[in-house]
Amino acid sequence: MSIELANQLKELREKNHLTMEQVAYAVDEPAYEVELWESGQIKPCDATHSKLKFLYNHIGENHKDIEKTNKENYSEFFNYPECVTVPENFPLWLKAHGFFAAPASLGHHGNHCGGLFIHSLIVTKELKRYTHSLGLQWQNDNSPWLVGMFHDICKIDDYTFNADEGKWEWNKQQIYSGHGDKSVIMLQRHLNLNEQEIACIRWHMGSFTDQKEWEYYGRAVERYPVVLFTHTADMYASRALGV
Repeated sequence: MSIELANQLKELREKNHLTMEQVAYAVDEPAYEVELWESGQIKPCDATHSKLKFLYNHIGENHKDIEKTNKENYSEFFNYPECVTVPENFPLWLKAHGFFAAPASLGHHGNHCGGLFIHSLIVTKELKRYTHSLGLQWQNDNSPWLVGMFHDICKIDDYTFNADEGKWEWNKQQIYSGHGDKSVIMLQRHLNLNEQEIACIRWHMGSFTDQKEWEYYGRAVERYPVVLFTHTADMYASRALGV
């Protein structure tokens, strides 16, 4: 890693008012490695370098649309008061992993830059609307926001941005399989989910899950009817609105 690039890394971190500890949390690396990057002693791996670009909004001249979308959606995230319930550095982790810039899919709904956040936002709004109009019962008042916003968080690992070709691609380096269950696994590194929230996220695909698991989905709906409405909100956003 060149000294020039190391200095640029330090400048960008300071410009964004981030500590080394915050950067380390955001890119899943120890703080001492951030220090080594900035000193020019080691070079971050490609995956970490990509996270740093999203974190710093420093995508490059050829990808200003990514940079713009990342900034705008990150700002929009803080318009919802429920965001104060997540760990302080979790929004930075989301930003570094492309949550605000990634697509919701590569060939279906929301297959554009920022599609994942827009889809998540629509599902959140629908769940909150159902809750208000139908009197849905949640164990936690913030659950509709949390479930709606993060039900598809697994997709930040499913897709990766190829900066050289300027497109999103399927990530071939994943270590977790699944969808709803994968989202639960990833979220529980950062948030304490109650059983109702876990059930909603795990079964948000409804009967589109494997047929051999339908009995589990059915029991989840019986125990927590909001599971059904989570699936409904997801279907409305993805199929009715196409986002």
